[in-house]
Amino acid sequence: MFGSNTLEVAIGIVFVYLLLSLFCTAVNECIAATIQQRGKNLKAGLQNLLNDPDFTGLAQQLYGHGLVRGVSKDATNPAKPNRLPSYLSPTSFSLALLDILGSGGAASDANGIVNQRQEIVNHAQNDLNANPNDLVLKKALDTAQIALNEAKTKAALLTVQNSAEQTIAIGRSLAALHPDPMGNIQKAIQSLPAGHTKESLLVLVDKTDREIALVPKEIAICERQIEALRENLEHWFNDAMDRVVGWYKRWTQLISFFVAALVVVIGNVDTIKLADRLLRDNALRASVVTAATGAVQHPEATKNVLDEANKLGLPVGWSIDLEKLKTGSFLQDPIGLVAKAFGLFISILAVSMGAPFWFDMLSKFVNIRSAGKPPKPNRKS
Repeated sequence: MFGSNTLEVAIGIVFVYLLLSLFCTAVNECIAATIQQRGKNLKAGLQNLLNDPDFTGLAQQLYGHGLVRGVSKDATNPAKPNRLPSYLSPTSFSLALLDILGSGGAASDANGIVNQRQEIVNHAQNDLNANPNDLVLKKALDTAQIALNEAKTKAALLTVQNSAEQTIAIGRSLAALHPDPMGNIQKAIQSLPAGHTKESLLVLVDKTDREIALVPKEIAICERQIEALRENLEHWFNDAMDRVVGWYKRWTQLISFFVAALVVVIGNVDTIKLADRLLRDNALRASVVTAATGAVQHPEATKNVLDEANKLGLPVGWSIDLEKLKTGSFLQDPIGLVAKAFGLFISILAVSMGAPFWFDMLSKFVNIRSAGKPPKPNRKS
């Protein structure tokens, strides 16, 4: 087997990096959960996507929609502030946005819907006047009159102050009286303020129209058009979320560096000192390699690995010489100070690279050590 001391030292160092990275990852997750960083990133991404920097327009309506508000923590408890959702599925986004746009478009054309319903009533009245004894025409007139009264009632409600949720509900009712989903959506988009969101949505609607134009007329129904638009909205959302994930990763990398610096300096995890100790102390090196091999073979037992690491006696932590501190004699060894700073800096950079990187690296080193020398090929005489 490859019993190289150098390889075992490398395994020991990587194992220490892995342990510290796991601890830093736990700290990062705790920080992110406390300040709701994922939720804030998602909200910022949606504000940017929907061109609502002040959170007073489309993004605010989206977060107030039931499909989004329902995934917020404590959404049903008015006594607690709702925590921002850290994840939103593409389907929930597209359905909520279509509902907001469709109802908003219908609400913006409330008077037009009333006029349309009035025309239907007038036609029905004229037909009934021509055939006063026709019960079918009389029932059609009664149905049209009910729809007209409902449209007038909903239009009147829009003239008073309503919450965003109430406005959407009223618009949804008006949309049911005027079944032209794509028309309502296009009206809502046209009413949006100029910007990249309006332009993007118009492009998606145009793309949907071109796609539907390729579908045979017998199946190119309104529902298929809305479904095609929903799929395009989901692709648009996914592309935007790729950027949001990138924002979170950059934030995590920055926080990881500072957490790693804090942990390494407080723990005095000097890579140079650690390598020297592992190279000279056979017993310590063997213990660390055994623990590292166990971590690779049983990665699910992370807690046990951390507990075992506390018993290894790794050369970490500060040992302060009060005499040197009082006299300041440690300042007379600039090479030692530079070496110490360099060793700590290496550890900080390494730990900030994250636990997945070091676990993969540790697995490779352990596998190399376990593989041994390759067998010599049999030579036939």
